[in-house]
Amino acid sequence: MSFAKVAELAVEFQIKLAENKYEKEAPPDKKASDFSPEEASFIRSLSKADNNQAQDENDLDEKTWKRAKKAVKPYWKKYEEPYAVTMYVYKRMGGKSKKKKGKKS
Repeated sequence: MSFAKVAELAVEFQIKLAENKYEKEAPPDKKASDFSPEEASFIRSLSKADNNQAQDENDLDEKTWKRAKKAVKPYWKKYEEPYAVTMYVYKRMGGKSKKKKGKKS
């Protein structure tokens, strides 16, 4: 088995662990202010903008973001800032902003 395949399986396992955990218990309450300024700005933009547009602008892993949002959905109304909770779960699932590749001169 190649290292890339092992890494892919590890990421999937991390996501499944988080999904399983949040099926049984609500994620902790989070606020946008609990995150970096860039992430806080993104979280605030979600309540004002189209979710997909905000995702594209912040270059998130779309599949992982959707899985995090699905994990939070049963508890959504419980939170003042549900997108902050979604970001927390996304990060627990190993989600990161994709690095933008700069052009070398």
